[in-house]
Amino acid sequence: LNSPSLEEMKAAVQVANEYNGYVAIHGYTDAAYNKSMDAGVKSFEHGFLVTEETVKRMAEEGVWWSFQPYGAYTTLCGEFPDWYSTGMKEKAAMVCAGVKNTIKLMKKHNVNTFVGSDMFGWDNWNNAIVNVTTPALDLPDDLKYTSLEAMKMSTSLAGKALHELSAPSRNPFRKAKLGVVEEGAWADLLIYKGDPTKDIGVVLKEDNLLLIMKDGKVFVNRL
Repeated sequence: LNSPSLEEMKAAVQVANEYNGYVAIHGYTDAAYNKSMDAGVKSFEHGFLVTEETVKRMAEEGVWWSFQPYGAYTTLCGEFPDWYSTGMKEKAAMVCAGVKNTIKLMKKHNVNTFVGSDMFGWDNWNNAIVNVTTPALDLPDDLKYTSLEAMKMSTSLAGKALHELSAPSRNPFRKAKLGVVEEGAWADLLIYKGDPTKDIGVVLKEDNLLLIMKDGKVFVNRL
């Protein structure tokens, strides 16, 4: 695919801003990320080939970085599928090295970070759940996040990004309290057997999910 020009990207951002919305991009390199910031893009996916100067700029401008650690680390730093060509293996090795570098830079410069849902493949549901837990369970020890940090990246921080960036007309939560259990809050609740803020691995076992409440209505109750 051809990369859009800076002028084309600015036009897209202008239209999005007129609707009080935002533009997100998928990219990997310094050139792609810096051009996108020049155009006013606010949400960034992947980016595992960027250097520290770009990461510093992301932190300074307060943009959001949605990294997918399962697809980037667990898949590309493991054994490659048989159908990978030589060129694909070379690119995957570059991303594997890059993800180790950029996670360190994300932490060092305190970039706004969350885990998104750009997952695909043989088992989308499983891959999405594992993407939530990978930061705490599957990264090397020097890159790991705590279970609480990993939970926040998939819940409150992701919600904060959407709340900051989305147009009011597209935000169903604008009149609700989020991230608290108290009167007047939205009443979306999951109750697990175990404490995922201390051991995020509990979310991997479906039997551990004891209650699902959406907007105050109970859909699953195994309590």
